[in-house]
Amino acid sequence: MPDSYIRKNNRNGCLDIIKILATILILFHHYQQFINVRFTIINFWGGRFYLGNLVELFFLISGFLICNYIPKIEDGLSAKKFLLRRYFRLIPIVFLSTVMDLVIMVLSTPFSFRERIDLVFEAVFSSLGVFSVISGESSRANYSIWYINVLLYCYVLFYISFRLMKRVSNKSRFYKFVVPMFFMVLGVVILKFGIEIPFANEYIGRGLFAFFCGMIIGVVIDRIRLSDRWLLPITLPLLILSILPFCFSYLCESKPYIILVCYANILFLSNSQCLNRIFDKPVFELLANISFHAFCFHLPVRNLLMRFFIFDSFKLFVFSHGLISMILYMLIVYAISYLTYQTIEKPLIGVFRKKGVI
Repeated sequence: MPDSYIRKNNRNGCLDIIKILATILILFHHYQQFINVRFTIINFWGGRFYLGNLVELFFLISGFLICNYIPKIEDGLSAKKFLLRRYFRLIPIVFLSTVMDLVIMVLSTPFSFRERIDLVFEAVFSSLGVFSVISGESSRANYSIWYINVLLYCYVLFYISFRLMKRVSNKSRFYKFVVPMFFMVLGVVILKFGIEIPFANEYIGRGLFAFFCGMIIGVVIDRIRLSDRWLLPITLPLLILSILPFCFSYLCESKPYIILVCYANILFLSNSQCLNRIFDKPVFELLANISFHAFCFHLPVRNLLMRFFIFDSFKLFVFSHGLISMILYMLIVYAISYLTYQTIEKPLIGVFRKKGVI
């Protein structure tokens, strides 16, 4: 990753915390949306800040971290090693969680035969990472997985563009800024003009803008190599500007402002050596590793609990103690995520490594 505080296992402790908190907020966001209750202090759904925009933060982090692969691509890293590594790390959990949600939907809802065929079609192609890229829609089963579809697409564009630019401009480093700027502008154009065609739709516009913005931030940080002495004076004004959306509602609705000011400041702060020493804990590393599982499984688990295992007495508890039930839901999701991480992802990674896939 870009020059920053790095552990022995090549991790950034601040980014671990950011991933954990952002995932938990997404869980709360979709849970409150489903039970449709209002809280007096803070609302994760229907509040001042739309937490669905945290998906852009995930894109930003992914683009930020991908900078580490630019020199490897320049040295001849093959498409097979780069793309298959990401595909086979993401898709097994995406496929399992989507199939789980599909089964829950089919068993709990009286769909017609044709509707079930459509659901299966959507779920299969979404779990393979292509449905949202081509259709511009999210699968009804585990609909949040559109993010993974678009993320894989961003990885493909990143590799192809940098591989080509290296051949065209072998001696120049300027293309490290030109390539991401091009895709950021493309994302803005897609969103501005409401383009909805295969490989260029709203989801892709959101992903391109945030992913390649994160990449530019990574390149800048790698170039200037700020120490903590200079980091705070630079990020403090951005931190003040990051608070403004909570004062002015129209800023909360501005994705460019949220990404370029609020989220960008978070990435700059994540390179603080002082903060990383604080968060350099194995427990945070573990929770960050299973947060991807939590993101994939949070909708199937929510639907499973609400449609099959919530009795009338507990339903009353859910609606009268929404915040407590939300925390219980989060703990259940993370417990299941830990099990899938230990019993599915880690063994599969071992198998893939033996076969030379990743």
